[in-house]
Amino acid sequence: MVTFNVDSLDFVDDEEARFGAGDAFASRYSSSNSRLEIEDLTNATTAFLPQDVGTDLVGGKFAETVAEGKALADDGSVYDTIQGAVNNASSWVKVGPGTFDETVDITTAGLTVEGSGDRTAISGDNGISVSEVGNVTLSNFKVEDTDNTSVNTISAPNLTVDNITVIDSGGAGIQIDGDDVIISNCRIDGATAGINPTTGNSGNIIYNNVVKNISGDGTLPAYPESVIAYNTFENCGLKGMYVGRADMVVYANIIKNTEGDGIDVNDNDNVVVNNRLINTGGISDNGSGNLIQSNLIT
Repeated sequence: MVTFNVDSLDFVDDEEARFGAGDAFASRYSSSNSRLEIEDLTNATTAFLPQDVGTDLVGGKFAETVAEGKALADDGSVYDTIQGAVNNASSWVKVGPGTFDETVDITTAGLTVEGSGDRTAISGDNGISVSEVGNVTLSNFKVEDTDNTSVNTISAPNLTVDNITVIDSGGAGIQIDGDDVIISNCRIDGATAGINPTTGNSGNIIYNNVVKNISGDGTLPAYPESVIAYNTFENCGLKGMYVGRADMVVYANIIKNTEGDGIDVNDNDNVVVNNRLINTGGISDNGSGNLIQSNLIT
């Protein structure tokens, strides 16, 4: 049976609680996938809450976070600032919609910090930084009007940056310093450099990002054995892409409206294939052993 407590709902496995006009909605706990399901019986659609955060969400803490523009940490507390939640979390932080005028510094390894998409905006001197810790995940934020780099990592390996929107960055949109970093599904609109890696890192993956209105280069992939694929680089004041290290794969990107080269290859043994270049300086090959073919340039 379903029991109602002050801070939670307790469900017997797979038993429903009906609610809404005409009992149009049903809630149940499913042991097969460890989640609380909320089904719209009229439209045959189902939403769900994962088991590990279900109690806090149903109990009102995440509702408070969303309603009041605050941050919820895995210690069960709601904080006025993202930094306050980050300082007290060991595993995850979830942030509701709102504008946070702060710089967020992450120094806890293995932390996941998740916003509510573009409705969660950070506007501080440096946006978000990750310093000397690994296995951090940043997702679902907008970082806007920063004085310096919007997302900055310092010696941070195994980082995941997903679905981050950067608007009008005073420095680079996203700057990487660490091996085995994944940057995906991000949008950068206005920065001195789009995605700006430092030298010496390897094994990074940059895919499915949109980078535009950049005063410098769209991306400077200065790391070997990395993959850049399915991105769009547009309206770059210098080059669309500067390939400054060896053994990279550059595949199926769209590069258009650059002042300089669309792709400038400046090292050896790179693979540059199936890219689309529109209104650029074309492709320059300044290395040896590079495979450059099947690119469409107009």
